[in-house]
Amino acid sequence: MKYSIYLLSFLCLSVLMSAQAQQKFSVSGRIIENNLEGAPIPFAHVYLNGTSIGAQADVNGRFVLKNIPKGIYKFSISMVGFKTSMKLTSIDSDLKNLVERLDENVTDLVEVRVKGQKDKVWNKSIKDFENEFLGRDISRSEVQIMNREVIDVIYDKQKRVLTAKAEQPLMIENRNLGYLYRGFLVEFQKGINRMSFKASGYFEPLKPSSPKQQKRWESNRKDVFQGSVKHFLWALYRNKLTEEGFSAYYYKDRKYMGVVPEFKADDVVKPTSDSTVFLLELKGMLTIDYNYNFRQNSRLIPVSQIFFNQYGELIDPYSLELYGKMSENRMGKELPSDYIYVPKD
Repeated sequence: MKYSIYLLSFLCLSVLMSAQAQQKFSVSGRIIENNLEGAPIPFAHVYLNGTSIGAQADVNGRFVLKNIPKGIYKFSISMVGFKTSMKLTSIDSDLKNLVERLDENVTDLVEVRVKGQKDKVWNKSIKDFENEFLGRDISRSEVQIMNREVIDVIYDKQKRVLTAKAEQPLMIENRNLGYLYRGFLVEFQKGINRMSFKASGYFEPLKPSSPKQQKRWESNRKDVFQGSVKHFLWALYRNKLTEEGFSAYYYKDRKYMGVVPEFKADDVVKPTSDSTVFLLELKGMLTIDYNYNFRQNSRLIPVSQIFFNQYGELIDPYSLELYGKMSENRMGKELPSDYIYVPKD
């Protein structure tokens, strides 16, 4: 009898702990103009940047974001004619009745543009932009910018630099991974030897036409994740580099002489005050080999303090410089930062 009581108590405690571990939260409020009138801003995009969590405010500027796991996110609000608001927010409980204020973007308001039919120069430049932004190895039949006409591209022949910007949020349909990305192109620049871009938005899962298509999406997502910097950080924090096909070498003092031993996760991964965020304490270069489905080599060099979450997502993508295979991924192979990787058996 005592055994049954103890067993029942244990099962109840296990269920309670499981429910707490899986607990999710919501964020709700309204968006208004940052002036004395405080008029509501209808239809603004509200999202946790880079995740699959986002929504559009209603006609009264009200919004609700649901099913948010505990963690630190970039809570973002974007709207044409206003400056984008983005702030690092720790979510470990429901946040209700928020009042978010947006400043007018004076540049957008005073800029007068006369748009005619896109010319041949634009058509060539937009193709060059898509190759760099989406990826040259991406099928255009499966990954498309649905409203590419909102993108302005400029090529400076003298400097040989391609830049791009968009006045409206982009909609990128990715039928290879099963997402619709809604987001603003913050900046894009492609020079002779360097390319950089910054986007701010969120991923909406597409509805599969069949279980077979859903299975294909899940397989493709896993293929994209494996060997990426997210995969490496995911495995590093769990101390599973070898199991996941990684070998890493740490040039702590940046001296390239002699044999450099593999490093241990405990040497570089440090906890923070938030249980979902970790510090990668690097002082020199890290070289990484990945040898699971294919062989590849990459290098990681710290730029500033490096924080990442339990999904392997960098809190600040610009805290690391990537070289080699890990630096080649573009928007066409981007996954939501809250993508949950299930390792091989």
